[in-house]
Formats: sequence, structure tokens, C-alpha cells
Amino acid sequence: SAVSSLDCGFDERPLSGGRDRCARVWKIRDETHLVFRAPHDSGLGGSVDAVRVIDRDRFVSGGDDGGLSLWSTRRKKPVVTIKRAHGCGAAVQKLGEDVPGPIPRWVSSVGSARRSDLVVSGSCDGFVRLWTVGARDDAQQSLDARGAIPQLGFVNALACP
Repeated sequence: SAVSSLDCGFDERPLSGGRDRCARVWKIRDETHLVFRAPHDSGLGGSVDAVRVIDRDRFVSGGDDGGLSLWSTRRKKPVVTIKRAHGCGAAVQKLGEDVPGPIPRWVSSVGSARRSDLVVSGSCDGFVRLWTVGARDDAQQSLDARGAIPQLGFVNALACP
């Protein structure tokens, strides 16, 4: 399957996402990898199109089904998924003018400063959205909306230090 996103995290363990609905953590020294399968939401795409390592144990992903997911390397499924993280509808025509529709907006980019609790996501809704990652304990982890920064156009990529 085609690789649509790649992030080089820690300890020679890059992270990739692809059209097969999987995120993979590659163990270069061992020549193996861990597979994390994204949930499939009611017949929508479900590819993993954007990935970003947060710290040694967690990463975030976004895809064409509109979902933003927080993952733990200790679990094979997302710890938290925000469905329709950027809403539904077509791309914005002008800043703030939304064209309603039933299709979730593709989360085309994600970012996070390493070892930070802040995650950003981009789509075609006219905003870069800010999210806070909750506690490190798997049972209590969360992604909470913290705000949005207006941005004209389609957000193809986000660069974070």
C-alpha cells in the first residue's frame, strides 16, 4: 500500500501512515514493524493520511474519513478518536462561509511539538485547529478542542519543531 505520511520520531523508529488504513512504527534495528489499524467508519475512506509522533509512547493521525486519532504504542486501536474533527461539508469558498454537506472533511495534516501536549490539525474548513492531549494513562487520555486559527485555503502540511 502507498505511504501517504512519514514522521521520524525517536530511537530509529519512524512512523508511517497509508491508504491501507494502517499506521506503522518501524523498528529499523530489528527489521520489524508494529501495525496499528484505524477504525473504519460507516463506509468512508479511512486512510491514515497524516501522522506525527508526540513522544515515545504516543502519536496522532488524521485521515480522509475526517477522524483525528490519538494512539498509544501499547494498544493496537486508537485511545481516542474525534470523528469529524473539522466538521462536514465541502471546502470553504471564503473565510467563514461554510458549504453544508454530509461528507466529513479530510484531516490532511497534523502536527505537534515533540513532548508537548498540544496537537494541531488542518483540513479544508478554513481553520488550523488546536487540541490538548490529556493524561498519559491510557484510560484517561483525551483530545480536547482548544481553539482554531483562521486560515484561508487547504492546509496541506503543518511543520512543528
